[in-house]
Amino acid sequence: MKFPAEYFDAVDGAPVHHDPWHLHERWYEERKRALIMASLPRHHYINALDIGCGVGALTVQIAKRCDRVTAVDESAAAIALARYYMTERRNVSLVHAAIPEQWPSGSFDLIVLSDAGRRLDRSALSTLADRISESLAVKGTLIACHWRHSVEGGELDAGSIHAVLARRAGLARLSRVDDEDFLLDVLERDPQSVASREGII
Repeated sequence: MKFPAEYFDAVDGAPVHHDPWHLHERWYEERKRALIMASLPRHHYINALDIGCGVGALTVQIAKRCDRVTAVDESAAAIALARYYMTERRNVSLVHAAIPEQWPSGSFDLIVLSDAGRRLDRSALSTLADRISESLAVKGTLIACHWRHSVEGGELDAGSIHAVLARRAGLARLSRVDDEDFLLDVLERDPQSVASREGII
C-alpha cells in the first residue's frame, strides 16, 4: 500500500526552521548527495524534475546544474521547509502534489528519484515508471537512489524498484554505486559512457 501523505506530514510537521530528517546535518546524507551529483553524466541540464524532494537538501544541489527544477512532494510540511531552505534559488519551482497521480507537465532531461520509490506499492511504482518514460527526454537521465535497509510498511526494496523503473521505462544502466546503505543507478536510453560521448575512446 502506498504511504499516505499524512505519514510524512506527521514526521515533517515541525517548526519551519527545523530539519526533522537531519538531511542537512548527517555526513551520510551529505556524502550521498555528493555521489548523486558526481554520477550525473552531463555537466548541465535544462529542465529537471525532483520527485519526493522533501525539505529540498538535494534539490539545492540539482539546481546548481540545471536551468530549471520542478521539485515535487506530497507533504505540505516538507514543501514549506523546502521553501525556507531555497529562498535564494530562483530556478526552483516547489509543487505540493501526489506522485504519480498528479504529474507535472513538460519534458525533462533529468529526473531524480531519491528514496521516494520506497513510499510506493507495486501498482503505483508501475504507474510512476510509465510517467517517467513519457516525460523523460530522448537523451535524458534518470537518477534512482534508494535506502537498502528495511522500511516499516514498505513493499519494495531498492533493487526491485530500480529494476521496474528500467524495464517499464525502457532504460539501460549507465553506472551504479552499490553501497552498503543505498543503491544508486544512473539510467538512460543510450548507455554510452561519458568517455565515449566525449570522443576519448
